[in-house]
Amino acid sequence: LMNAIIGLNDIIMEECGDTEIYAYAKDVQSAAKNLLTIINDILDLSKVEAGKMELLNVNYYIKVMADEIIGIMDMAASQNGLILKYECDQTIPCRYCGDDGRIKQILINIAGNAVKYNKTDGSVEIRCRQVSEEEGTARICFEIADTGQGMSREFLEHIFEPFTQEESGARTTYQGVGLGMTITKRLVDHMGGTIQAESKPGTGSIFTVILPFKVVYQEKQEENGAPDMAGVAGKHVLLVEDNDLNREIAEYILEESGMKITSAVNGQEAVDLFKESELYTYQIIFMDIMMPVMDGHEATRAIRSLDRPDAAEIPIVAMTANAFAEDVQAAKDAGMNEHMAKPIEPENINRALSRWLGDSREQNR
Repeated sequence: LMNAIIGLNDIIMEECGDTEIYAYAKDVQSAAKNLLTIINDILDLSKVEAGKMELLNVNYYIKVMADEIIGIMDMAASQNGLILKYECDQTIPCRYCGDDGRIKQILINIAGNAVKYNKTDGSVEIRCRQVSEEEGTARICFEIADTGQGMSREFLEHIFEPFTQEESGARTTYQGVGLGMTITKRLVDHMGGTIQAESKPGTGSIFTVILPFKVVYQEKQEENGAPDMAGVAGKHVLLVEDNDLNREIAEYILEESGMKITSAVNGQEAVDLFKESELYTYQIIFMDIMMPVMDGHEATRAIRSLDRPDAAEIPIVAMTANAFAEDVQAAKDAGMNEHMAKPIEPENINRALSRWLGDSREQNR
């Protein structure tokens, strides 16, 4: 439901222009995203504490991941009148294997606090370096230093405990419920790393996170630019989504990309549409997971089992609010090519379209 609210509000903001309604919609968006963050924090914490948090093992570039974090934090820092500094040791191996999404979550949690609790005209510095490498495993150190208000020794002893915030008015002033650092600590422990915090009132803070990574050496670095949408317009997509709001949002985004759209409201309808279509009618399928009649996993297996060549070749992208490692693996096991977490956002859909249908698409099949 929160994903639907955020997606529908995106459309409202897009359509209403610079009006009083836009200002109200912007406030709704901010509140909805804050609430979604809290919900996700609680879900993450419960997963870790129940021992059900599974980590992905994907290959990625530290520099690309760091650039994404800097891009996210740079806007927040600028809005708060802060200077963001970044330094990465260029001698570290180019590629690693690990759960880059969870690592970004750890670093953004810390850097977000460094921005949130800083002083006017202050700064945040993010540093990255390798501290050791042995038998193909490297230990990478991330340091995040700020010039903020700092923390007392007493509070530092409890900083990683749930629902902990030093100032009694912090929840009102800065929003949140004090779970971010708890989740950060649990994730670091789960990855076999360490985290330390140093701080004094009035002098800022330094957080040091050291995490182990499997090293993957590769000469050519992938690009991480904007999605190349050349060749996407005019392609035919089968959109499978039972929620009316989510389906409307996805249709709007796909129409903006020039796609031809056929929609289905459950997995069985999608299978029937595909089975009755001419060969290669559809070039891609966006498939929700939780649906009545037949869910996305069952529908994908049914399509893949059809005795026609396009059934085996067509890219199928999962769209789901369930974004844990086991959910990604379940989508892959069902025969899906990619997993895209909700809320549905234009950039994510466009990247998927570019990846699978664009003229410069990667050879992922």
